[in-house]
Amino acid sequence: MARILMVASEGLPYIKSGGLADVIGSLPKELVKKGHEVRVVMPLYAPIARKFHDGFQLEAQYTVSISYHEVPVNIWSQMQGDVKFYFVEHKGYFERDNLYGYMDDGERFAYFQKAVIEMLNQLNYFPEIMHSHDWHTGMIPVMCKEGHSFDERYRNIKHVYTIHNLAYQGNFGAEMLDSCLGLDYRIFDNGNVRYDGGICFMKSGILYADKVTTVSPSYSQEILTPQYGEHMEMVLEMRRYDLWGITNGIDIESWNPKTDPEIPYHFNKVNVKKQKAANKMALQQEMGLQVNPDVMLVGVVSRLTWQKVRCRFSYAYLVVVRKESSRKWRSWKTAIKEKSSFIRAIMILLHIASMRQATCF
Repeated sequence: MARILMVASEGLPYIKSGGLADVIGSLPKELVKKGHEVRVVMPLYAPIARKFHDGFQLEAQYTVSISYHEVPVNIWSQMQGDVKFYFVEHKGYFERDNLYGYMDDGERFAYFQKAVIEMLNQLNYFPEIMHSHDWHTGMIPVMCKEGHSFDERYRNIKHVYTIHNLAYQGNFGAEMLDSCLGLDYRIFDNGNVRYDGGICFMKSGILYADKVTTVSPSYSQEILTPQYGEHMEMVLEMRRYDLWGITNGIDIESWNPKTDPEIPYHFNKVNVKKQKAANKMALQQEMGLQVNPDVMLVGVVSRLTWQKVRCRFSYAYLVVVRKESSRKWRSWKTAIKEKSSFIRAIMILLHIASMRQATCF
């Protein structure tokens, strides 16, 4: 049995803006079933505080140095089944309207990571494995191995770093290395954390983690190429033999069509055709569409961002366009020229994407 601490910027059942939250909500439970002790730590955002705070327990209070000032930290906890969740509270940094997208995101998540590192000492809880996710936690392996290399308790921790979205890398000015992270400029000068004249949280996580994982075996190979590497392919190439692609699974309890409360007609392998058709028409009615079993209905489970929509639509070479009661395949450029309703719908989605909000559960 291993002691595992997962460090992430979001997670179900508390808050979600993308697929990372799904992993944090489901993977710990599955690891517990296999006999491991798993805990999770994330920021305490405003929606979480409003909905869940009454059920939290205060675990620790201390300070960390940010921009040469001592900044207070409150650590709260709550059990979700057999998984213990910790929350790092700082109203100024995390109780805002959105999770990300602020000018001080580097400082916010430097604070979060420093708070997590010190939390281990305050609680006298040192996991065997720290599993960090995406750029928001990329400096965790660095701070353990460089900032606390003298302390055997930190030195003995093994680090796994998972890339969920390579496009968001956490690139900030080099001055943050000393002022917010408390690390020596030596690791900037030798290139370990240096990237494009500043520092990169994701690059740092890739280089300092013991193992690096991505969300599928094929993606782990694709990101080694210039086409998909987001200018990080050479860094990933350095860790090729420690880079693993592990296919994301699903929570079969939450996504069980026999019991899912989000669909009106439950189904199994016996009645799937009939009940899915009924669900389709119920969705058409709910959305104010024409209720017709013969009309194609396309659903996309995704965050509404340009990166996601582009992958699904902008690189599509063919679209289905209905004209004069017959369907014809037409090129993307032709569809644009005709200003089809399909293209207009995509443009609306892109506009909505810029206004998206995180969902609290």
